[in-house]
Amino acid sequence: MNEKELQSLMKDYVDLASRLNNLGSAEAKTFDIFRGLDTSGRGQIVSMPTDQNSLVFFGRPMCNLSYNNIQTDRVLVALTNEDNTSFARAIRAYLDPRSNRGLRKADMISRILKGNLGGADDATIYDAVDSSLVDPLNCFIPLLSNTLTSFSGFPELVGDVYSSPEGMFRESMTFLDGTPRIYQNQSLTANFQNINSNPVGMLFFYWLYYSLAIHEGTLVRPWPDHVIERRLDYPTRITKLVLDSRRQQVTGIATTIAMVTSSNIGDFFNHQRESVTKTENRDISIQFQTHVGFHYQDVILISEFNDQVAMYNRNMRPVELTNPETKLVGQFLTGDAQYFRVPPDLLPYLNYRVYPRINLATNVLEWYAPKSAVPPRIKITLTNNGEVV
Repeated sequence: MNEKELQSLMKDYVDLASRLNNLGSAEAKTFDIFRGLDTSGRGQIVSMPTDQNSLVFFGRPMCNLSYNNIQTDRVLVALTNEDNTSFARAIRAYLDPRSNRGLRKADMISRILKGNLGGADDATIYDAVDSSLVDPLNCFIPLLSNTLTSFSGFPELVGDVYSSPEGMFRESMTFLDGTPRIYQNQSLTANFQNINSNPVGMLFFYWLYYSLAIHEGTLVRPWPDHVIERRLDYPTRITKLVLDSRRQQVTGIATTIAMVTSSNIGDFFNHQRESVTKTENRDISIQFQTHVGFHYQDVILISEFNDQVAMYNRNMRPVELTNPETKLVGQFLTGDAQYFRVPPDLLPYLNYRVYPRINLATNVLEWYAPKSAVPPRIKITLTNNGEVV
């Protein structure tokens, strides 16, 4: 008996012992639970859920923090700091992607209509509010995703029940009366771990201050196209991804659009004599208010997530094609040969330098990066499809 046959024999004995103890097959416990009924009444020993909390993405709003718009406000004028390494400059760049890219209004409006915020050439650049702390090609606010400690308030899907009036014999009929979609709005609570100099707290303070100043309508104005189209420019699109234990497969996706309704500016100025350093703003609790309901497990959320990424970074735009082998339409190819899909073993070297995309065919969360982001000592070779050889 060779080694392979011995291993097969041992596996059969283990499986038999498991069945004799009314535990089902040792190798197919999940299969047994789905397939048939347990006659032992003892229950089944199966693995516990290993899905990870994974990632929360906060989309950048489209606030108008251009110089001419905020120079007349004594609070927002602090964001005109010219030091591109300052937190004030970074906050302005986060909240105002248009000024961060430095696109003329006419060019930006044209690009929005075409679904493209990226790829500005030298002819369209004007006084960009650049910041070394903010990537203009990133449609999200990494500062919030990286410092988030907890996020709660997502509602459950609940079915409303209708019962008919009782008849002569007190009989009544009951059925579900409602919608499978969650349109009601409610508040969400997000807790963040602050860092030195209170950038997280100041980000929410200026974000909320601008939002209220827009409502007041005295000095601060939205971008002209937002006024024409009557669109709010300060909400954020929040996307929550749940991944498997390998952090590769997307097992759940939820999206809502919300606005900031609180800040911790008061805690920042509280005083305690017993402590030399301030402790009140180490952990920040922020309230969000949704205004379009909640969307769970909708396939279109994946497409919208990918479109959101590609809107800011044209190298992440998909190219529609048909794969003759798999017959799948919409296989992804990067628009630039210098962008490539980062394999899992290379991902630690490119952490904080990648852009996400969810594969529509497999629900795998893929990460892409420019070849220039690869450390010099790591040599890679790319195929025409942007794959690492």
